[in-house]
Amino acid sequence: TRRNCSSYQFQCANGLCVPQSYVCDHDNDCGDGSDEPASCVYRNCTNTEYPCENGRCVSRSATCNGYNDCHDNSDEKLSLCPNDTCPSGQFQCRNKECIPYEIVCNGVRNCTDGSDEPSSCGVNECASSILSGCEHDCINTLTSFRCTCRTGYKLASNQKNCW
Repeated sequence: TRRNCSSYQFQCANGLCVPQSYVCDHDNDCGDGSDEPASCVYRNCTNTEYPCENGRCVSRSATCNGYNDCHDNSDEKLSLCPNDTCPSGQFQCRNKECIPYEIVCNGVRNCTDGSDEPSSCGVNECASSILSGCEHDCINTLTSFRCTCRTGYKLASNQKNCW
């Protein structure tokens, strides 16, 4: 069905409206590819950005952070992040140390950077959408939380909204 898109939106060939910023961003947001035509001219990544395999550019600080920032998972590849994951049952400290999950939030700083004892220990940020800011669903973790989206939606770069 055709819709009238607002001035800050792009009308896809299939009638969907997406933000103008989604046009030529290396992501098939329309579902029909009309926001990624062959005429797209993509910019080169800067030296502070990581060039994703799909052509997108993400901040170098977004690599190996457990989030699929590139939307093709190339910023989380094992070859890029060989020592950035802990074995199953282990918690990864911010400084990449691994400790057993059982000692996270136990009142003792087991990570040398203290990241296993944040002020959010014991807080269920998912109990309130005001606290989490998640637009759709929230998954509580030992030291924090993460937002997820319902089927058919993608998590926005702010890691809270879905589109």
